[in-house]
Amino acid sequence: MLDQFSNGDISEEAFEESFVDSLTQVSAVGKAAATDLATAAMGLIGELTEARQAIRTQHAELAARANVVIGADNQSALADRIMEILADASEACGCQAAVLYTLDDDTSELQIRAAHGLPESRLTAGPRPLQGARGDLEAMVKNVVTIDDLNFGPLDTWNAPEPAAAAICAVVSCDDVPMGTLWFFAEETKHFGPADVALARLAARSVATELANAVPDPFATPASVSVTADTSVSTGVSSSVSSSVSSSVSTGKTPNADRAKNDIRDVAQWQFQGLPIGTEIAEDWKVDGMIESPNDYAIGWHTWDVLPDGSIQMAIAEAVQADITGAMSATVARAAMAAHSGYRHTPSQMLSRIGDTLWQTSLGEQLMSMMYVRVDPETGEGEMASAGLMTAMIASRLGYRPVVTGKSDPLCSHIDTQSVQETFRLMKGETLLAYSPGFLTGGINHTAIGCMLHDAMKSGDTSPLAAIRRSLAKQPLSCERGASALVRI
Repeated sequence: MLDQFSNGDISEEAFEESFVDSLTQVSAVGKAAATDLATAAMGLIGELTEARQAIRTQHAELAARANVVIGADNQSALADRIMEILADASEACGCQAAVLYTLDDDTSELQIRAAHGLPESRLTAGPRPLQGARGDLEAMVKNVVTIDDLNFGPLDTWNAPEPAAAAICAVVSCDDVPMGTLWFFAEETKHFGPADVALARLAARSVATELANAVPDPFATPASVSVTADTSVSTGVSSSVSSSVSSSVSTGKTPNADRAKNDIRDVAQWQFQGLPIGTEIAEDWKVDGMIESPNDYAIGWHTWDVLPDGSIQMAIAEAVQADITGAMSATVARAAMAAHSGYRHTPSQMLSRIGDTLWQTSLGEQLMSMMYVRVDPETGEGEMASAGLMTAMIASRLGYRPVVTGKSDPLCSHIDTQSVQETFRLMKGETLLAYSPGFLTGGINHTAIGCMLHDAMKSGDTSPLAAIRRSLAKQPLSCERGASALVRI
């Protein structure tokens, strides 16, 4: 009954009536108490459904290897399009389930990213090793592998990721570089013919196209982005906008409103294309970042690198002005940091130089909140400088402690930068989290963020930032949220 209600097969009224009747029949629970229990159960099921939807959307983003798929609607649309491909292809080749797996950055593990015909709880499963996965390895060599009987013979040499009687495995690749594999599973043994092989290959190519288009092409021009309807769908532009722009291109007259939308979209694509992807930046050190914006553009950024002296550099910034002017100021600040990173500096010197650049460009009040961190990967000793509203804390499975409270003047508010400087030491099993004031909305405070980070570390999660993002998935996105996390494994 719970599964039927959570899947939408029965109405709330029918579920509540059946739930109350079953409780009153098998126990001494009164009808009023049973009704309260049924209401609570429906609330829990609703929360579970929302959490599963958030996981499905985020897995689609991760499959696209993008920090952010531009726009909240586009995030869900990407997941929906991939699910449609999996559903249609599995039905066409006579299979009951289809699953997309993507390779990690080290090409050593495969993580499930989308599934049709399997319980949604499978999306929370951990990665599986590529080594020994015969079906995936052969598909990466032969493009498509068919297995008519997975149970044939005394030994399971195929090492299929899901229990099934027959399966097809196709490689998902972009420019001949494998991104992952697409599996189709059948409940009964069957002979897969050339048509099934062609369908699997076509589905894998369609998924690869969706994932590639989710990360905007930095060399695309406004015309190439908006002329065709297919491109407009993959980039999240509505059909009506695409049609008007296509018509205006053919007539040589582009309306100002459409031109402005194209320009903003190009800015957004350029911004998100330049954001780094979470990775293991040094041995036993992982770094990750995120930006969620209610707009098509961002007013913040994050970056990290290994400096010539071997120390780890991490920075996060966000403009005070939450409009396109703020996005331009953030671009100036990022360019200034890139220019000043080539020679020896301390965190406070870096902020001072970036502040000087913002002040000297004379483009108005380019107020910027920014935090700059340097860590010695051998000892875990680090130092940071912060200006503005950026907050930092360190957490482990034992608890959390604040490092910077985010209550100082932003860059460019004075001719001489006034930053807050702190030193710290990051032990094994600890995480340094730096985040913007956008996290503190909807009743969320620093204590709540600290508890989320602590819970993630206590559970052994090596991607605590992803855990925090899942916890905030139901919070309204009224302003931009940006964060970076440095984990010592």
